[in-house]
Amino acid sequence: MADTVGTLRAYQCIIRGRMRSQAEYRSSFALEIVGSVFVGLIEFVEVFAIFGRTTSIGSFRYHDVLLLFGFAAISFAFADLCIGHIENLSTYVRAGTLDALLLRPLSTVAQLATSDFSLRRVGRAVLSCGVLAFALSSSSIDWTPAHIAIVIATPLIGTVIYGCVFIATASVAFWFTDAGEFANAFTYGGNYVAHFPFSIYGQALRQFFTFVIPVAFVSYVPTLAILGRLHAEGWPTWAGATPAVAAALALGGTRAAWTTGVRHYVGAGG
Repeated sequence: MADTVGTLRAYQCIIRGRMRSQAEYRSSFALEIVGSVFVGLIEFVEVFAIFGRTTSIGSFRYHDVLLLFGFAAISFAFADLCIGHIENLSTYVRAGTLDALLLRPLSTVAQLATSDFSLRRVGRAVLSCGVLAFALSSSSIDWTPAHIAIVIATPLIGTVIYGCVFIATASVAFWFTDAGEFANAFTYGGNYVAHFPFSIYGQALRQFFTFVIPVAFVSYVPTLAILGRLHAEGWPTWAGATPAVAAALALGGTRAAWTTGVRHYVGAGG
């Protein structure tokens, strides 16, 4: 127990130090926050622009897609805030600085995540919360206890799934040191796919982003469950409970990928 408390305090000190250093230069910090909000706003404007030309995407109308967008955006924003820096793993591998992290009596993943805890990403998270709140208030949802539970659990489950995608794709750097763009294709690409109904995609793409990169469970399945449209879209009625299962399987697969990668890693001099 004492070791656990000490470890948590160590991470707390690391994060606090990163936050103080970033807030030291207030003008630069403010511009970074604004830039983060602007990136999220561009994604939102894209959805708005599409519905300036059409009234629906597949069977989803504007407020339905906003709900999809809100769940996906808030999950990705919090995963990016908590674990997004791990996408720079290839830089650590090339520079040989990963060796130092592996020698410390702390989790390597946690060290990578806290090595550059970027507060600027908070702006995108706040915007995502606003979009989701608006989508929930403007959608025709039957507020049953089950639907309320889904709304509460979905951002947490989505954050776990996106975090797993960040870690699993970053672990490719243990074999290929220039794997940054490869990882981005699945992290940022998967997030983009999750913004829209899966019914508009081809079968191969739907299956890939459901069973390999499980972003369908971040927004699409929860949205169908809340709107009562699982059966209409070809999903069984019990599928509303599957995002938690998908998150658990993603955690297991990610752990296996990361452990295998660390074992394969031979160090800067290997």
